[in-house]
Amino acid sequence: MTTILLVDTNYTFTADVESRLILNEIPDLQIVALNNVDDVFRIVQNVQPDKVLLNAAVLEMYPDWNLTIPVISYARNTDSLALAAKHNIPCYGVVDTPETLLTAIENNSFVTIQKKQPEPPKKPEPVKKPEPERKTQQTFTQEEEISFDDPLVETAAQKKPEYVKENPIISEKHAVYKEQMVSERPSFQEAEPKKPVYQPPKQDSGNNAFDLRAQLAQAKEEERRLAKKQQEEQARRDRQQINEQLERKKGKAKVITVYSAKGGVGKTTISCELAVYLALTDHGRGKYKVCIADFNIDFGDVMATLSYDPDRFCMTNWADEIREKLDALPRDAYGNHTKEQLESIQYTDVQMERWLQKNNENGLYALLAPTSNEDSMDISEEELKVMMHNLIYNGGFDFVICDTGNNTRDSSYMALMEADQVFLVVTQNFNTMNCNNSVLSTLYKVKFDMSKINLIVNKVKPKKSVGIGMDEVAEALKNPDTGRPYPCVAKIKDTNDIKQANNNAEPLVYNPSHEFTKSIGQLVSKIVGNDFVLEQPKKKSFLARLFGSK
Repeated sequence: MTTILLVDTNYTFTADVESRLILNEIPDLQIVALNNVDDVFRIVQNVQPDKVLLNAAVLEMYPDWNLTIPVISYARNTDSLALAAKHNIPCYGVVDTPETLLTAIENNSFVTIQKKQPEPPKKPEPVKKPEPERKTQQTFTQEEEISFDDPLVETAAQKKPEYVKENPIISEKHAVYKEQMVSERPSFQEAEPKKPVYQPPKQDSGNNAFDLRAQLAQAKEEERRLAKKQQEEQARRDRQQINEQLERKKGKAKVITVYSAKGGVGKTTISCELAVYLALTDHGRGKYKVCIADFNIDFGDVMATLSYDPDRFCMTNWADEIREKLDALPRDAYGNHTKEQLESIQYTDVQMERWLQKNNENGLYALLAPTSNEDSMDISEEELKVMMHNLIYNGGFDFVICDTGNNTRDSSYMALMEADQVFLVVTQNFNTMNCNNSVLSTLYKVKFDMSKINLIVNKVKPKKSVGIGMDEVAEALKNPDTGRPYPCVAKIKDTNDIKQANNNAEPLVYNPSHEFTKSIGQLVSKIVGNDFVLEQPKKKSFLARLFGSK
């Protein structure tokens, strides 16, 4: 078995990869997803994977990976390919979908990324000095034989003014020349000296390496801030979407009933693990408010499975108070109350918490069955209906998980009729399928909505060891309305870890890498209808386990 630690900050992508891995049934491959890159080294020590698979974008946030196991990468876009080449990490290339990533892992297909060669620096072109202007030599006529380019002209004119006066040509040209010389004469006035500007001397810190490390740390902190901002923005959008969905369904909890007409198939275990998983599911707005109701009122096992306190309130105490309120209402000729009378007995969520128990470790509420069979016989159908109505409409719950008995008593029948979804738990056993077929035919006769029923095949084993394959189970249980087998939403393998978890009264879903947890996660994703993140609870201390604190 090859174990790969998948590191990616995108919760949706990692969840899809795990789901696709289970659906595709890739042998000898296990993927453990991790979205918090700060926990890489801790998870590596705990899980001990064979290799680490990174999103190339993570390399820019944490470039220094000093792991003793192989590290490979993949890119979500073409820009991230350069990061893998920069850090000399093998890369699967651009991965658009979970299927593409799983195919690359299975085929072990890497891409070659060539680094860009830096361009050689261009040599500076030599600066050409301007050539001095060459003066053209002028030719003069005989009358202009005296050139005014000669500086002696003016002197000669001063010594012999009569010569200049007698020659008008020379006199005119001399005036022009003199005017030109005066205009082009350079100024000998000294410019005002510029005041010196004080410049403090440059101080060398003498620790350039430290300055570079500080700048690098500042850059990393800025990247973390931007990444956190993006995550907060995504969480805000998810929260808004969920609030909109819940607003449309406000005032009513979704009821999920887990049933089987045959005992020993593990329906109570599935009910408890499913309820705990839903209570730990975080969609950005906080945890779902979940209640598990033990309607196997004769021999309920929810209390022992989840380690609730047997000395606190249970269904019996609530039924006693409801009975007093019902006795105060008038009855019909048959001694019964109307539906309106039953629904008139209202409890707020705060009032109901008197009769419920809450596990502070996972936040799961529980309506527990009576602790004795004698007490269960005193609870009437009307009292059960009042309890169920208040749990659904007044408790503020998002989900109510109903565990039932392998019977058709009023409590089990009511849980089936009030359910939005029914999970029928079966095993690869002919007696189990015959018993469930008998109950299903009865429900069909009373006009039960058979589309609510979904199959969960528990304790799955190879056909050669039990003699019954999965196709035979599907053929044995068919919807009479459609003539097709009921949809199978989960196939849970048989493992001794489940029995050990039940004996220790610690849910197995606390271990996110276990195959059972992944199966329950697939079931939750079908219930919720979108992606989810399982929050890990803090482990109990030794004293908490010793004294039984919640």
